[in-house]
This record gives sequence, structure tokens and C-alpha cells, in this order.
Amino acid sequence: GFPHLKKARQTQREQIETSSKEMNGLRAELAATDAALEALRLYNDRVRSGDLGPARAHIKHAHHPASDIGSAMSKLAEVWAALSIGVFMVGFVFIYFTTSARFWPIGLGLLLGVIVFVEAGFRRQLSQLVSSVAIGLALASSLVLLFHFFWQIVIVGVLVAGGYIMWDNVRELRG
Repeated sequence: GFPHLKKARQTQREQIETSSKEMNGLRAELAATDAALEALRLYNDRVRSGDLGPARAHIKHAHHPASDIGSAMSKLAEVWAALSIGVFMVGFVFIYFTTSARFWPIGLGLLLGVIVFVEAGFRRQLSQLVSSVAIGLALASSLVLLFHFFWQIVIVGVLVAGGYIMWDNVRELRG
């Protein structure tokens, strides 16, 4: 029945809600702090009683002895490392002398591709290689499309920009 106090009552209600939210946040913070304190007390009691926990608990990535398969792969990787540059050089000369000049870049690209593929296999990065090649091919095809359809893309871009400007101007006139 006191309409002149409506604004003061609304202000008071907002202050109460703000204080209530702040108090709830402080209670949650206190509960978290109490839980952390209790955990530290339990840890302290456990350490004082001599229980230090597992000795290897701090190790995130433990090293294990190599398996027989891993050892064989390691030896194969060492052989490949010793031979790969020589294989590339001999393959380069072989391709140069056995293919015509027209197919020489294709043969060299295939040789390089095989060597890169084998290297990625030994480094266990085949999935990275495949995704990198896919991204590279996508970029190259985008550039080819941009080159072939440059003027069509420019015209569509100008039409879209003009349409947007007209729509924005009409919207501004109405508002």
C-alpha cells in the first residue's frame, strides 16, 4: 500500500539477491577449502605413519625394455638410415639414365615419395604425413580453382557486397 516505496523496495531486493549470491559463492569456496584441508590432514597423517605411497607414482611415462619386435624394427631402421641417402643417389642416377626427359620429373617425384613414405613409417608418423599431403593437395586445388575462376569469384563477391550494402541501407532507413 505504499507506492512511493516501490523503487526503494526493488533496490533493496536486488541488494539482497546480490548479497545472497555472494554468500553462496563464499560458502562454496569455504567447502572446497575445508575439503582440501581435510585431504592435506589425511595425507600428513599417512606420511607421518610411514606410508609414502607407491614409489613410482610420480612417473608419467615409464620406460620399458624394448620387445623383440621393437628391437628388430630398430635394427631395420638403422639399416635404412645407413642406406637411404645412397638409395636416393643411385635411384636418381638410374631414373636420369633410364627414363626420357619427359618422364624424368615423375620418376624423381615417385622416388622421393617412396623415401619420404618409408621415413615416416619408421618414425611412426604416417598419419601425420597423410594429413599433411591431403592439406597440401587441398591448398593446391584451391589455388587452381582460384586461378581458373578468378573473374567469376570477383563478380560474385561484388554482387554479394552490393546486395549486403543495399540490405543494410534499407534496414537503416526503416529503423
